[in-house]
Amino acid sequence: DYGLNGRPREIAFNGIYRIHPQTGISVEYQGNASANRPNGIILSKDQNRIFWSDTQTGTIQSMQVGADGELTNQSELVNGLTIPDGMCADQQGNLYVATCNGAIEVYSPEGNHWGSIEFPENSITNCTFAGNKNNTIYFTGRTTLYESTITH
Repeated sequence: DYGLNGRPREIAFNGIYRIHPQTGISVEYQGNASANRPNGIILSKDQNRIFWSDTQTGTIQSMQVGADGELTNQSELVNGLTIPDGMCADQQGNLYVATCNGAIEVYSPEGNHWGSIEFPENSITNCTFAGNKNNTIYFTGRTTLYESTITH
């Protein structure tokens, strides 16, 4: 319902969808329209799991990806985040979660908190890795684009 600006909803839930080449669109997750807002979503490096931020509940959720692309076994990976938004993952599969607390929160694929990357503005909205070695990370804020090189 982002951007509706008071216009009525056409769908009674906030969801995650899958497009299958033969069978078309299917709903893989239906959240409560007033309690769940799936937002940033990424596929694990091995393509066996998806992760998504739920902006409303302050959580990162995970589901297994079946051989046919079907999603099963939803679980909560992280909770207590301040309005999680977009996400990206490094070469090791660590999750970088943009939040509205002025930081990117970094987690292992199992949900262990590695630390925070702090910023001078409150709302960090998204991130992505790029560059020849895929170790340059870009972060978007409300007013600024940030760049950093990640070393392990």
